[in-house]
Amino acid sequence: MEAKREEAKGKKMIYLNIGDPPLYGFKSFRVIAEGVKRALDENCQGYAPSEGDETLRNMVAKIEKCKPRGCVRRCRPYRGYRLFFHSFIGFGEKVLLPNPVYPLYLSKAKQFEGDSVFYRHDADGQIDVGNLARKIEGAKAIVIINPNNPLGAVYSEKNLSDVVHLCAEHDVPIFYDGSYDQLVFEGKPVDFRKIARKRFRSYTGAHFRRGSTIPVHG
Repeated sequence: MEAKREEAKGKKMIYLNIGDPPLYGFKSFRVIAEGVKRALDENCQGYAPSEGDETLRNMVAKIEKCKPRGCVRRCRPYRGYRLFFHSFIGFGEKVLLPNPVYPLYLSKAKQFEGDSVFYRHDADGQIDVGNLARKIEGAKAIVIINPNNPLGAVYSEKNLSDVVHLCAEHDVPIFYDGSYDQLVFEGKPVDFRKIARKRFRSYTGAHFRRGSTIPVHG
């Protein structure tokens, strides 16, 4: 509301509260747009299997080097969030969330009566591993959002490696929300999958686009 009031006074506002790449010139890959058009022409408009389209899951399993039964494809990230919290978080169980955090994660933690515990960032916007280490004991899962939403910080490979190492030591599953981790304006994108595979005994990936949401099970 404050932004709207300033805009009414003639001030030009840049809204960054909702992630919407098309507003800034980004377009879907042509192969995706053509695939959607083709699916509509073929009347592919019914309900998909609960675990996701079999052909897509098999392809994801091939890319992630895991079994198809370990892949779940959900329509829209929101359903992925719900599946994660429903599967991992119960009454009074600790879930580690970044501070600041995308509000949907906080509301889902409350919905499933979990205990939200926040880990901090340092002055450079990286995850404060020392702070996380003091809070990780007894956690049922941790949420990592990269780039952080709403902070906007992009985590370095070393920072993510340190966090994954800590989580592996404590056997804490990671829910990685990398919706925009390929949209970086400085440096190179970090491949979280490669980092996770080095540290966790088993790795299960599930893609959610817009973005990839990947539960990593220790």
